[in-house]
Amino acid sequence: MSDVLPPTPAPEVGELSGAALARVWRVFTAPLDVFREIAARPTWLWPLVVMVVLSVVGQLVVAPRIDFDATIRQSMEQGGRQLTDEQMDQAISISKKVAKVTMFVSPLFVPVLYLLIGGLYFLLLKLLGSEAEYGRVFSGTLFAVLPADIVKSVLLTVVASQKEAFPATELETMLKSNVAAWLPESAPGATVALGGVLDIFNVWKWILLVLALEVIGRVERKKAVGLVAAVWGVWALVLMALRALR
Repeated sequence: MSDVLPPTPAPEVGELSGAALARVWRVFTAPLDVFREIAARPTWLWPLVVMVVLSVVGQLVVAPRIDFDATIRQSMEQGGRQLTDEQMDQAISISKKVAKVTMFVSPLFVPVLYLLIGGLYFLLLKLLGSEAEYGRVFSGTLFAVLPADIVKSVLLTVVASQKEAFPATELETMLKSNVAAWLPESAPGATVALGGVLDIFNVWKWILLVLALEVIGRVERKKAVGLVAAVWGVWALVLMALRALR
């Protein structure tokens, strides 16, 4: 007997309806029900609106508190490089200009990021023979990562707002929610990168992604687990390689 969970019929849900907005809350409390509804009637507008708004608020709070001097000095020390005072001033000036652009542009990349994530899982499901449509997979993956992203974004914004200034690298471990936050400063870069992936919020995402792929993609749970493990395993290896090369 297959352990694939079949979708259940759902009422018509418009993108701007109260029912569509309610899914943003219900994915916290009843994710399986939400994924079954998405399998029948996908929605995506409200989750994107919520994440874009949180991204804008986060940028407004975090960006002004970044200590570019400390950030650049840390980066140079990790790379074994030294800069003259003139070079340091120039690097800080450039970093501040880039940060201003990033503050306004980064929220625009939120929809693009989620579209790419949805597309990746859609292609992988197709390789397994799933007949799921892209719109449903996109909606499912979006709602699967939504709870963890909302909570992490809110907590990070609150914690950062309590600080006067900090290097940008501190953002990775500010919440103490991952293994990297508890590693010594002397830990190898690749180990820190892996520790950053081993995060409570990522575990939350993995669980909901498995459920979403299982229900919407109509695949067995072990296959859904394999897809999520493969994607995040490759991502961890890429991060480890990049940190090792620094």
